[in-house]
Amino acid sequence: MIRVTRSENQLGSESDDEPELQVLDSGRHKAALSPHLGKQRKRRLKFFVVFHGDRASRRLPHSVRIKCPRDDSWGNGLSRPRLVKEAFLKRYAEIHPQTPLQMESTYLVDAFGTLVADDDELSLYVQCDGVLHVMLGNDREKEPPNAVIQWGYDSLQSTEIIKPRLINSVFQARVVSVDCGWLHTAVALECGAALAWGNNNFGQLGTGNEIKSAEPVLCKMSREVRLCKVVCGSYFTVAIDDKGELWSWGRYQSSNWPGLFTETWANGYDKQGDRGIKGEKILAVAAGESHVACAMASGKLFSWGYNEHWQLGWGQNEAYHHGQQKPREVKLPGLSTINPISALSCGGLHTAAALRDGKLFAWGSNSEGQLGHVLRKCFGRPQEVTSMEHEHCASVACGRYSTLCTTESHCSYFWGSLIGSKDPEISVSDPLQNETADCTNEASECKFSGVATSRVLAGAAKQLLGTEVNFGTVGEAHGILLLRNGMVRGWGYNAYGQALGHVNNKTDIVDEPTQCDLGDTYNPSSEAKILKMCTSGGMSTFLVSSTASGALS
Repeated sequence: MIRVTRSENQLGSESDDEPELQVLDSGRHKAALSPHLGKQRKRRLKFFVVFHGDRASRRLPHSVRIKCPRDDSWGNGLSRPRLVKEAFLKRYAEIHPQTPLQMESTYLVDAFGTLVADDDELSLYVQCDGVLHVMLGNDREKEPPNAVIQWGYDSLQSTEIIKPRLINSVFQARVVSVDCGWLHTAVALECGAALAWGNNNFGQLGTGNEIKSAEPVLCKMSREVRLCKVVCGSYFTVAIDDKGELWSWGRYQSSNWPGLFTETWANGYDKQGDRGIKGEKILAVAAGESHVACAMASGKLFSWGYNEHWQLGWGQNEAYHHGQQKPREVKLPGLSTINPISALSCGGLHTAAALRDGKLFAWGSNSEGQLGHVLRKCFGRPQEVTSMEHEHCASVACGRYSTLCTTESHCSYFWGSLIGSKDPEISVSDPLQNETADCTNEASECKFSGVATSRVLAGAAKQLLGTEVNFGTVGEAHGILLLRNGMVRGWGYNAYGQALGHVNNKTDIVDEPTQCDLGDTYNPSSEAKILKMCTSGGMSTFLVSSTASGALS
């Protein structure tokens, strides 16, 4: 992987004879440079294109500073990386006519060594005064971008129901990770940046303010940091970078500006002996209503946040019961570097983790039976879920009051409730109308309306939902299963079509897993592969692999 050092990043700026190309289109681009626009003129994207040379082919190193049009058409337009490469190769041929570089035998990479394809958005891979590298080799092609599909409740327009749709504004950005909070969505991109959209009451979008946005906005991170995965809590967001370090922003975090977690008060103070997760490399992270859990490369499990129902798993010690807690290790039976955590999830007031040997543990609130235990009480330490008999857990997902486990034999088991009440006849108001409802209180009125529900919805014991399931997800009040044949089934609260992809005019409740209708956005019979499913609030979101290009509208 190529990393740009400070001295290399300044290449050309310290030399008076450094060649500089002003790559300008005619017409509208020249008009954008008109002095009459004054303060309205946008900052021009300027960066370096560097070739490090190759002794075997007797080609010398060379660098050129590129100035793009001020109207940003080069930053966001298609085929702009190709035009940048053409401009560089033309200049190189003028300086070294005996050994020119050819289009078909060169390609571009960014500062992290990521291939920059001809149709990539240039501004995502290089910033002002950044560097792109010209590499020798056959011009490589990328797979088509992954697609983000979303539907259900529109948090910014509560009267509008979103039908399943492709989020076109992030399609070309090459999404590699997606997750949803109560009323916001975040994605990590191939280039290492993050985008987010939705409500921003607590700064969960990472923009440094509390202004909501219906369109994806760039999280204000240093571009020297490469994020690989994003995970959303109800009103906050955390992300893992390529070094295994954690970044966080939003509610319960140190700021609504993205920051390195280990350098904030939330991790603890070195002077007080609080090292928290400092020095640990993170392999997996999960976020719930108000707590976080992380699995480390060292074989340890840490948790932090609020612990009012012992969801942090440290035992029922009153010293760690009230207020926001800093990271501490969870003693999970059998956990080691040889037998690490294979799946991790945080719910509303409980946590679940599976080990490589297939054992599943859960702890925290068991008010709805979500821990798979017959006693409806809180458990302060990890409890093994034995009701799966001898089956091994392959994946686990926690909802607000529920837990969903898929086994290696593709059976899907469910514990708890999707309505948050032991009484299946209960009828209360829709919490989505109260976008800032505090749902960290187990007794809060965050329950869902509807007619009498099945035992699957109403806090019954373990339920077998399917026998041909790849994996599933559950949220506040609805869940979705992905079957081995690519079919998708949903159940639970469906007033906004979040469970089925469409509204059922007869009832807001879908008792049993039922076939979803996602229209033209997803075709199970195609080569499309669902990489991630998120169910949170009244929204459902899928990340679909690049092979789905033929099945996407």
